Amino acid sequence: MSKPLLRLFVLASAAAALAVAVGACGGSSEPDYCSDVSELEGSVDELNDVELDRGAISTVRADLEEVRTEANAVVDSAKQDFPSETRALKSSVASLSSAIDQLPPAPTAQQVVALAAEVDGAVRSAQDLARATESACD
Repeated sequence: MSKPLLRLFVLASAAAALAVAVGACGGSSEPDYCSDVSELEGSVDELNDVELDRGAISTVRADLEEVRTEANAVVDSAKQDFPSETRALKSSVASLSSAIDQLPPAPTAQQVVALAAEVDGAVRSAQDLARATESACD
């Protein structure tokens, strides 16, 4: 086989291998964390929509469980690309969890206000991560 023909064969083989590799990716150009971020946004919105008062603590606890599960998934899938945002999310969700765990059965108004600040922190962290991933997830 002549050198030009061999070179053409090698290039054609490489192009075919690349086409197979790209086709095996499922055709989606979005990273895996995009769906995790989207699910987290929905759960954070639900948590943020709760009218905080003494009677809403059980609702916040239930919403937090979903937020915690989805935040863990986002942190696992996005920490390589967004380390500071995922650290902030993990920290704010842990702070919120701790604040809820420390509430007595009948919290005072001051404790509910403090909880609202923790909810706000978790919401902001999730929103910051969502904004950071926007360009990759459109």
